[in-house]
Amino acid sequence: MRRAFTLIELLMVIAIISLLMGILLPAIGMARRHAQSVVGNANLRSLTQMMTMYTGDNHDAFLNPFHTGCTGESPCCRPDCTDAYIPVPLDDDGNAQGVCRTWDFGVPSDDDYATEYFSYYWYSYLKALEDAPPFAEEQVSPADAHIRALSQNYRDSAAGAGEPSLWPSSFLYSPTFWISPERYDPGCGRQPNDLNRYGKTQLQASVAFPSSKVLLFERMDLEQRERVRIEPSDAIREGSPPAWNNLRATTAVSVVDGSVEEVSMLELYSKTEDPNWDTAPVGVGRTLDEPPIVLNKSASPGVLGGGNRTDGEYPLFFWATQWGVQGRDLPR
Repeated sequence: MRRAFTLIELLMVIAIISLLMGILLPAIGMARRHAQSVVGNANLRSLTQMMTMYTGDNHDAFLNPFHTGCTGESPCCRPDCTDAYIPVPLDDDGNAQGVCRTWDFGVPSDDDYATEYFSYYWYSYLKALEDAPPFAEEQVSPADAHIRALSQNYRDSAAGAGEPSLWPSSFLYSPTFWISPERYDPGCGRQPNDLNRYGKTQLQASVAFPSSKVLLFERMDLEQRERVRIEPSDAIREGSPPAWNNLRATTAVSVVDGSVEEVSMLELYSKTEDPNWDTAPVGVGRTLDEPPIVLNKSASPGVLGGGNRTDGEYPLFFWATQWGVQGRDLPR
């Protein structure tokens, strides 16, 4: 006699399979994001080594695209000094031997803090100094879907539009490495830029706490898909990763001595309430979910993609350290 599944048995099998898929798929997604995070941390180590090599090759000075332009010694100089530029060689008469390439860092527009947005674009700038392509896989965490989408957007709509763009990185460079420590006086709060407070050359010797001063840090906790909503009025996509300084985040960072670690922001917040530590930042601000690509001004002014979406306003850990490069971000 032939046997066959009854309708009830078939429905039960389908229900069991659906239940198992509902249990397994989130776990698979978490495992995938964790694997991507491991690769991202490896990229962070590589970028930290690259920055260390740059500092060693440049008389122990940290990367700074603004200071030379402010001295008047360059054909790229602008009075407000909010443009980063790629230096060009000069002949014996002081004339530029090539086209001056500059980018405006008023994105989003803010006269007081414009240069801080270089934090997103430092890698492509560093590569431009070497005449290398402005985008490479190592500057992006595999889980950073937004920057990967911008990459495709650029290839589809801006190819051949002139010289290459500056690309945002998944790993941010602390503004304290090109801005004077006086700007981060804890008694005065985070002060606006002026010509006496930014564009300063910071040296390795200026770092008082090499094992506690964060150099590069992940822009989001890309391993997560939930975040604390600080301002309910903000329009926030469901499933978005938290910004690096969100209470819920565990953020990958590298410090000046070259080591890489993951920092629980909740634990760091709790440490700032301890009077024995001085790791509370002096500023608060919105952190961009979607940094844009900055187009070369000499070719095609403007930006591609990106937006002003954020998950609220938070203390700017690693970004606005007390006493800047002379201070410390980690309590040890």
